[in-house]
Amino acid sequence: MKHVFRNSFVPMIQYIPTSLLYTVSGSIYIESLYSVPGMGGLLVDVITRQDNPMVQALVMIYSSIGIVGMILGDLLMVVIDPRISLARKESAR
Repeated sequence: MKHVFRNSFVPMIQYIPTSLLYTVSGSIYIESLYSVPGMGGLLVDVITRQDNPMVQALVMIYSSIGIVGMILGDLLMVVIDPRISLARKESAR
């Protein structure tokens, strides 16, 4: 069971950062479609109003969420699969 779970979790962990980014992008569509107040609907509103500082802030928040998701996915890959290492090999350039 130990060997099966480790090998089967690798593809699922690779999908975590992507699903996080899809969730964030989906919130933009759902909030603007159903007029639900939130950061996704706010982003659409400030783009139409051309409020550049607010657009920059929201894009920074969304991009930082994406970067944190990618880092967490990579760290989970290292924890689950022992063949993956963050250390640099001597023969690598």
